[in-house]
This record gives sequence, structure tokens and C-alpha cells, in this order.
Amino acid sequence: MTRSACFSVALTGLLLASCLHLHRGRVEDVYFRAGKPERGTYNRLELAEVTVEKSLDETVLRRNAGYIFGLLDARYARERTISGTYLAVVRLKEDSILCDLETLNSVTLEIRLTRVDAEEPEVLYLFSEETARSLSSTAYLYELIERAFRRIFP
Repeated sequence: MTRSACFSVALTGLLLASCLHLHRGRVEDVYFRAGKPERGTYNRLELAEVTVEKSLDETVLRRNAGYIFGLLDARYARERTISGTYLAVVRLKEDSILCDLETLNSVTLEIRLTRVDAEEPEVLYLFSEETARSLSSTAYLYELIERAFRRIFP
């Protein structure tokens, strides 16, 4: 085997091995306008809007996200004691990206909670990650929205 052939084989092996140890990015942040609220500060949430940016069936994804949001809202409502109605605007986004010869999905969830009688949001939540999973998976969609609820309503 020639020296250049050995180099090519070694380079190909390193490239393939880099896919196995791929660092996938993840970002999560939450902002509370008046400082972090005490447990149970949101009595009622109304889902004002779900926006989906995805190449697959957005109608189905919007319906699934709305159902999951309502289910989690009912589950976490038991913890809430202070009155007040908040509008929730949910934005889901998925883009496919090529990273080290592997196709990944860049998935983003944004939630904005605004009191019905206010213009400025009380809570802004952002979660974004690069993953092989897709928003088309209801289980993954549930995990994303539940993560947000756990972070917003500790």
C-alpha cells in the first residue's frame, strides 16, 4: 500500500470516528421579568398561539403540541394557587443540518407567557438542541414541552 493510500485510509477512519464522538449543541434559558416567581404563581394559562416552522405536516404538529400543552397545564395546575390568567405563545422550529457527514435536526422551543392585561411578557423560555430526534415524534415533543413546564413551574 502506498503512503498516500495509507494516509487516505487513516483520514477516512478519523472522519468516520469523529461522527461517533460528535458534540451536539444544547441551549436552555428562562427569563422571569420580575424575578423568579414563587411556586404556584400562575393560576390559569390560555394557549394563545402555536407557531410551527417545519417541512413536515405543520397542522398535525400544531395539534399535538396544543394537546400536550393542555395536558401539562392541567397536570401542573394543581401546584398553582395565585389567580391570574396568562396567554402562552409557543413557537416550535426544526431545521435539518449537516454536521460531520451526519444529518441532525436543530430543534427549538420558545414559550412566551404574558398576563392577559399586560403587553410585556412575564416569562420567556428558550430551549434549542441539535439532535437526531424530530418534532414528528410525539414522545420527543412531550419531553420538550414538559422540560419547559418543569423549568417555568418548578
